[in-house]
Amino acid sequence: MSLNKDRRAGLLAIGLTDLRFDESIAPWTALGIGGPAEALVVQDADDDAMQLLRRWCRRERLTLTEPPTDPQVLVRDGGIKGVVVVPAGEPPEPNRTARLFLEPRLPISSAQLLRDSGAAGIRLRGVRIDPSDPNLVINEGEAKAHDVVALQAWLSSQVAQRTGVELESALTLVGIDPKR
Repeated sequence: MSLNKDRRAGLLAIGLTDLRFDESIAPWTALGIGGPAEALVVQDADDDAMQLLRRWCRRERLTLTEPPTDPQVLVRDGGIKGVVVVPAGEPPEPNRTARLFLEPRLPISSAQLLRDSGAAGIRLRGVRIDPSDPNLVINEGEAKAHDVVALQAWLSSQVAQRTGVELESALTLVGIDPKR
């Protein structure tokens, strides 16, 4: 990862109130899934420290981001490089659901194609397909990004084999693929 010993020391020298290294950002994402941030800053009221942080990140050519709060954005299990800033206080309660596929340009919905393929209610580790809307994936609490991706790929292949329709993902993947 890009935060070597010297960069970590530089971050510590800024004097941020709450700075954590290699901390999972899952609690701050809408789906409740995500690997670690190299550095996680819980934003405090000290605007001077945040300005120093912004300047330091620019100088060091490190990204400074917020965790994605859109449920359609899935943070990979390898996490996010650079510095992630989250608001002070308790993380928001994740909604734990996301739409898997865009609607095809057909007179039938993705949910119906998935229902007809037997997808409703199936599970893979901590991920479950909503029984009432098979185009929704639910994080039951311990899901990983690779579980969602694997289940989505399997569902897509099932629909393609049975109907010939190729479903397009509604999820945007961000962060580091841990396999690389």
